[in-house]
Amino acid sequence: MYYVFGSYDEAREYLPEFESEAAQKLKAEAAKDRQYAADSFERCDTDGFLSQWACGITASEKERKASLANRGGLDIFPALMDEAGNIHARIYTFPNRFSYGTSQVFKVSRGEKAEWVNAHYAKDSTYAKKGLKKVYIIAPAKVMSDPFNRVLDKRTGLSGCAGYSGKYPQLDCEAAGL
Repeated sequence: MYYVFGSYDEAREYLPEFESEAAQKLKAEAAKDRQYAADSFERCDTDGFLSQWACGITASEKERKASLANRGGLDIFPALMDEAGNIHARIYTFPNRFSYGTSQVFKVSRGEKAEWVNAHYAKDSTYAKKGLKKVYIIAPAKVMSDPFNRVLDKRTGLSGCAGYSGKYPQLDCEAAGL
C-alpha cells in the first residue's frame, strides 16, 4: 500500500504526525542508552569505547523508530513512475568511486531489461527522455539495525531496497507491495 504525489511538499502535507505511546517509550529507552554511554565514558574514559559506540547506535536506532512511530510507520520516498503508471522505488546505494560518500540509483525493470537511473542530480527532462517521471510516495518504512551496511546484493555488490542508510528509515518494499 502506497500513495503517490507529484512533489515532496504535497506528500509532506498528507503524512500524519502525532505523538504515540510507542514513540514515548522508545524515546525514554534511547535516553537511557545515551545516559549509559555517558556514564561509561565517565567511569573509564576511552577504554569503554565499544560499549559507548554500541549504546549510541542503539539510541539512534530507537530515536529513528520513535520518529517513524509518530508517523504511523509511514515515510516519504522518491520513486520513478513510468508511462504505464508503474512505480519503480527500489533505490540501490553503493560507494562512490570518484569521491567520498555514496551514490544512489533507481533500478527500473521493464520486462526482461533492467535499467539503472541516477536517483539524485537528474533533471525532470532527463527522466522524461527515458519515459519516466519523478514522484514521491508515502509507504510503509522500517528502521534497519545493521550499522555495517552488510545488506548487499551478491550479484551486483549494491545494497538493495532495505539497505541501511544510518540516518533515515528505509522503504519496506514488501509491505508497500513494490
